[in-house]
Amino acid sequence: LVQAGIAYANGGVPLSQIYRTTKRLSETTNVPVEEGLAFISSEVNGLGRDFFVQRYSDGRVLTSTRELIDTSVVRAYSQSRDTPKHSPCPSQLVNAILDTMTSLHAAAIPEDLKEKSEVLAKLPENYLLHRAKEYQALCTKKGGQPPEQLLRLGRDLIAYLQKERPINTAHLTATYGFLSLENFMLSHRSLEGNPEFPFEIIRLSLDGCDVGDPLQDLAALALITKARLPEGIAGLPIAAKKLFPTEDDIIDRYYAKANAKGATITNITAQEAKEVIHIYQALHSYRMGCILFSSTHELRH
Repeated sequence: LVQAGIAYANGGVPLSQIYRTTKRLSETTNVPVEEGLAFISSEVNGLGRDFFVQRYSDGRVLTSTRELIDTSVVRAYSQSRDTPKHSPCPSQLVNAILDTMTSLHAAAIPEDLKEKSEVLAKLPENYLLHRAKEYQALCTKKGGQPPEQLLRLGRDLIAYLQKERPINTAHLTATYGFLSLENFMLSHRSLEGNPEFPFEIIRLSLDGCDVGDPLQDLAALALITKARLPEGIAGLPIAAKKLFPTEDDIIDRYYAKANAKGATITNITAQEAKEVIHIYQALHSYRMGCILFSSTHELRH
């Protein structure tokens, strides 16, 4: 598996850093990160772009919530097996993701990220405000005219953070950077929906691995509760709604799993997290909007 390095695709995180960070995590933790075998810089490969080679994993990456519900789009474990008459349960997948997430957050910060962690820990301003300004700079430094909705979201978010100064966890960990279903490769058998084979994450992709507030990852995962549920399947979306956990349930599960591992991942309570999670979600949405704009602008020019 070869991953090409495109600066805008991972929000400015150097591919060399992603390679070293994931390699370190694979060697020192039980987090199922992609195993890097070799990094080849653009200076020596003649392709004009960095890339690294990973060990191949045989599994499936989901790209939509529909694939969690409709068995017709989930291929059988092998060609010799009939597709079982089961449906995977999204709530169980969230459990598997939270297991992996809390393991990543509880792990020691990799060497490549320690210096950045020390800088962020000494910020004179609120961490979330610093990040919002950072994303705003990413959106405007390439030139061009961002959409008015994106500009307004940035202005409103920064004004709110300057005025309200919400809870700052002041606790930094390694984070996904970009959290979506596509971060997780699942074993084929676990996608059959058979309760005997629960969801199994066999590889975690950390395309934008960074150091930051762990609640940023939790907020991004909780956004699944706000996504439009798939239509066009009998009984959906009303019946499907019951298959997904609520936002409060996701937060409670995160804290329960962190406590079970004896990890002090954040210094605010679950109830406090529920009160500020919408701020983190707005920040995540703003970040993704800024990256999308800067990447498309770069492609055009």
